Amino acid sequence: MLTHVRKRDVLLVRLEGELDQCSASGIRRDIDALLQDPSVRHLVLDMERMPFMDSSGIGVVLGAIIMVIGYTLGRAFVYSTPEYAIIKLPFFRL
Repeated sequence: MLTHVRKRDVLLVRLEGELDQCSASGIRRDIDALLQDPSVRHLVLDMERMPFMDSSGIGVVLGAIIMVIGYTLGRAFVYSTPEYAIIKLPFFRL
């Protein structure tokens, strides 16, 4: 789930729940739509309530950072609580 707050040229995006292959495209679409506003120059990603992120989620976060830094020469910050980091590895049989 994504919620956001805007204050002047700063966009705060709060991500909750898992950011994985199933949810990544929707979250990416929502963040991209929010960043279409040319007055947004700074992005803060609050991932404190996001217990899991896979490689698709990493792509979403990096894409948002690249949009802010690359197109507006702004700044992007990511906030998370590392003590809650969870690694999920699928089980593979050869």
